[in-house]
Amino acid sequence: MSGRGWAITPKNDYAPDWKATATAVKDEAGWCCVRCGHSHSREGWRILTVHHLDGDKANNAWWNL
Repeated sequence: MSGRGWAITPKNDYAPDWKATATAVKDEAGWCCVRCGHSHSREGWRILTVHHLDGDKANNAWWNL
């Protein structure tokens, strides 16, 4: 709410190499969801994303992605 003199600023805690890390995880998974098996498809609105299991964006341990 900038009208009150403050604004919400998104915090980016991802590592500088996050894009390369996320791509490597997707490559390893064959560009398919490891939970449901659907493949990545922009046309079909099935966008594959990589999440941190423990919620810590700085923890890029393989088991956490």
